[in-house]
Amino acid sequence: MRQILLLVVLLMTLAHPAAAQWSVGPQVGGLGVGGSVTRTAFFGYLSLSGEIGLAPVGTTNATIKGVQYALEPTVIGGLLMANLHPFQSSFSVGAGYLLGGYQAAARTPETEGAYALDGTTYTVDQYGPLTGSMELKGPVPAFLIGWRGTGFNFGIGVALTEPFVSLSADGARSGEAGFQSALAAERAEVEEALQLDLFGFRGIPLIRLGWELGL
Repeated sequence: MRQILLLVVLLMTLAHPAAAQWSVGPQVGGLGVGGSVTRTAFFGYLSLSGEIGLAPVGTTNATIKGVQYALEPTVIGGLLMANLHPFQSSFSVGAGYLLGGYQAAARTPETEGAYALDGTTYTVDQYGPLTGSMELKGPVPAFLIGWRGTGFNFGIGVALTEPFVSLSADGARSGEAGFQSALAAERAEVEEALQLDLFGFRGIPLIRLGWELGL
């Protein structure tokens, strides 16, 4: 009986609607530092939200599938969501789109005189350095669950994006069929290495933590 009474009290607390229709504030998350805004409607059962974040990241070195790359990342993106609040509270389940995301210019370091692709070693003086980009970004569908609106905000979810990798070289022998085949295999291997499986979904994780002030 005590457990039932506690459950009733909890549900009554969750069902208390937020007074403010608009709320805005700062947040941090997987897309860096930024802000969010929420518009509550339909008696507190629904909200529309937008958020944006960015993260300044310097040049970094990474070894992917045995090949070393110098990466210059750009992290900036946002979410546009429609959110259901089943208890007329801040608790929400949302669906929408990820815009932007993660991308990086990639290049094999100048200090590396050779690299191995698909089991074969190629020299920079004959084939040239590898250059290109690696991307994990939208617009793609995204889903979040957590707390949103006036006060404390927290959410976790997933964006259903797949990696896109472009790589090329401009050396004198870079047009050879064997090299181009190895390059295509390298692109496929890097894309596979960047792919994440989350709860049965293929995509990238989303997380947000912030505070919104009611207006």
